[in-house]
Amino acid sequence: MQLVCPAGENLLQYIRKKNIRIPALCAGNGSCGSCRIRIAASAGVSVPSKREREVFSREELKQGWRLACLQRPAGPVRIEIPDYREEDFEILAGRPDTEEKPQPGHRYGIALDLGTTTLALALTDLTEGRVIRTVSGLNRQRLYGADVISRIQAAESGNLHRLSELVKEDIRTLIRQLLPPSAWAGTEVTIAANTAMIHLLLGLSCGGLGSYPFRPLTLGGEELPWSAVFGDRPDSAEKTEPFEKTNYTEKAEGAEKAGCTEKAEGAEKTNYIENAERIEKTGRTEKAEQSGKAGRDRPQSIAAEGDGRDSKVRILRGISSFIGADITAGIYALDLDLLKGNTLFLDLGTNGEMVLVRDGRISCASAAAGPALEGGNLSCGTGSVPGAVCGLEIRGSSVLVQTIGGKAPAGFCGSGVIETAAALLEAGLMDHTGRLCEDLRGHGFDLLKTGYILQGDALQGKGSFNPGRGEKTPFPATGKVQRISVCMTQEDIRQLQLAKAAIRAGIEILLRGEGLACGRIDRVFLAGAFGTFLNPRKAAAIGLIPEELAGKAEPAGNTSLAGAVKSLCEPDSTERIRRIAEQAKERILANESGFEELFIRYMDFPDRQ
Repeated sequence: MQLVCPAGENLLQYIRKKNIRIPALCAGNGSCGSCRIRIAASAGVSVPSKREREVFSREELKQGWRLACLQRPAGPVRIEIPDYREEDFEILAGRPDTEEKPQPGHRYGIALDLGTTTLALALTDLTEGRVIRTVSGLNRQRLYGADVISRIQAAESGNLHRLSELVKEDIRTLIRQLLPPSAWAGTEVTIAANTAMIHLLLGLSCGGLGSYPFRPLTLGGEELPWSAVFGDRPDSAEKTEPFEKTNYTEKAEGAEKAGCTEKAEGAEKTNYIENAERIEKTGRTEKAEQSGKAGRDRPQSIAAEGDGRDSKVRILRGISSFIGADITAGIYALDLDLLKGNTLFLDLGTNGEMVLVRDGRISCASAAAGPALEGGNLSCGTGSVPGAVCGLEIRGSSVLVQTIGGKAPAGFCGSGVIETAAALLEAGLMDHTGRLCEDLRGHGFDLLKTGYILQGDALQGKGSFNPGRGEKTPFPATGKVQRISVCMTQEDIRQLQLAKAAIRAGIEILLRGEGLACGRIDRVFLAGAFGTFLNPRKAAAIGLIPEELAGKAEPAGNTSLAGAVKSLCEPDSTERIRRIAEQAKERILANESGFEELFIRYMDFPDRQ
């Protein structure tokens, strides 16, 4: 796609104004290197920045490749935007055996996994207790950064309302794909999400999540009418602008001023939502209801239209600021609180959550791993899109590559980062400290110059692998804007080391806290999309998980969505999830004796010599 941008505009911001999707996983601060564009013709483009020289090769810079977020040209420029095709992002929602239509007389519920990156919904037949249809999509809050911290910072910088409306619109759009208007009345929606996503959905200030002592305004556990959360009806044909003066952020702020902040992280009955509802009942929103823009009525709930059955939205309860309801939902889905023996539950990503359950006793921790495990902050990182490298082996002079969809390599997703690092270690191209061999040190491991074999039945390129001197580009130019380099650099390796050291040290702290050795762990569950596609043997090879646990690890799928589905079908779910959250003992890693020492130790890769 080509676009002419005017002088003086930040290119990333201008591209977004045109509603063109382009990844910017760091929210546009230049650190992730994902908003790649090619400047085809210009009159005033600045010289490449230090970050751009790190991300692009000299050849790429000569061809006009730049980071959109770092460019504000002095004159008009014509740019070429690669086809990122984020709509093809692989999302782990699970699929029922058949896609059925809702049946008259049956009761239905919708389970929602509200993730930082993706949304997954499951239409559940409550009469028969089974999922009949699923849909999924991207969380468009990604425009403000890939990780929770970026979203919190964006919210506190004046974008809270926009973030809230983005995800509400995404959810409404997906629900319309699940249910016709005639089947909506009375349908219950159950949401599992991390604590920050709950705040952003409800429009609550994230200030307490962004700095110590990390006090959230809510941990979930609320049951609210649809109209209180989403405003307009999910089956409404038209998009309705939110009513500016009656949102939960303003009510929460009013509650705070009224002194209603006690025990924000404690019992679910003393949260900001309830306070806000009390404020609404006392008439403080009356003025706002009368001051709408000319001709626009406040969005009405189904109940207000007369059927008396406004749909309920139930938000599952989380444990703490950084161990949310997505984790309690996973514990509940797998019945970990009821199991005998010792079980480790891992949900790894930008924020890595670890849960150790010993005969029903739950201890947990959260590690800020950074976005490397999701392909973020890497020179050629990408999400789970077609062409993302998800598997890699080096066999003699050949590099065998597996990509999503069998497409030409476009970058490394999380599992591909781990597989590539493991392959470099095994081939002796990287030592246990993470230092690349001399031939790779200057420009990194450039996949498109190795002469690789692409596994699968789509595309193949063949050639000999000669590190540091390969010149072969397996795929000829097609007229489309495409990479001339898919590279794992020395800095990328360092980002991976930081992420895996935090996770591994967190696991060790949990084991020490229970006085357990790895050999006494019976099972390891790997949750989420990353866990589903992660090769435990490769994860152990780089030291992400202990080697003794590799043979005990198994993928658990989208446990957040599974827990939300299960909670729809079981009448005692709210109480049981509340007990899980209250009984879980959180270990704050930064306060744990020995964590820093463990983190430093696990920065290195296992030494195979």
